[in-house]
Amino acid sequence: MTRKILLLVFCFCLTLSNVLFAQSINGVWQQVNPNGNTSRLICTENYLMFATYQTNDKHFVNTGGGTFEILKADSKTILSFKRDFNTEDSTLVGLTVANIFSLDKNTLTVVQGPLTGTWLRITEKLSTEPFSNALWRLRAKEDKAFKMQTVFKGPFKTIKIFSGEHFQSASFNIDTHQFFGTFGGTFSKKKEKYIEKITFSSKRNKEVNNSFEYDCVINGKDWIHAGQSATGERVHEVWEKGY
Repeated sequence: MTRKILLLVFCFCLTLSNVLFAQSINGVWQQVNPNGNTSRLICTENYLMFATYQTNDKHFVNTGGGTFEILKADSKTILSFKRDFNTEDSTLVGLTVANIFSLDKNTLTVVQGPLTGTWLRITEKLSTEPFSNALWRLRAKEDKAFKMQTVFKGPFKTIKIFSGEHFQSASFNIDTHQFFGTFGGTFSKKKEKYIEKITFSSKRNKEVNNSFEYDCVINGKDWIHAGQSATGERVHEVWEKGY
């Protein structure tokens, strides 16, 4: 009986340790590479996205993302990351990769894996808006006839990750390994107005350093997003919280 209790306590402590470690890497991380590229990593809940772009002209380089969990093995701390999309090599989509890392306050050091390098935490104001510090998925959007069309849950996903004042959005198909685009930057919300400032974009580099304002209504788990795109097209979307 005593042995069973000790085992249960051990398992609970191990689970709690993994949860606390996962929470501790939540946020926005950045590294500036010797070649002049900037990489930005956003971790929130159990999902992460990263993107690399040229620091000077903001030209997009690559991106990736997927679910993750923190594991312990042989006294090593591992960020186990399953790829949902990967622009450098689409054949890696669906595979899980281990990133061995250590964490010292605001420095995340990955010594092995695709995220290898030293990442510095970006200090930011934590947003209390209900759509921040979470993952959202596009559920419906208006078509050219101004009718809302449901985006059915399945292998095709358009998701947006938020942490503090930063965000990244990506569209991809897990089954076919196709990647359709990404962009990211910072955001703010003033009353019922939501504003994005674009830092990088894989499809429209002209959007970089520009800001776009949208109407924003939060209704339970739904985020209603409406306005005008950079190309002048009407935007009316419904996003659902969660993956």
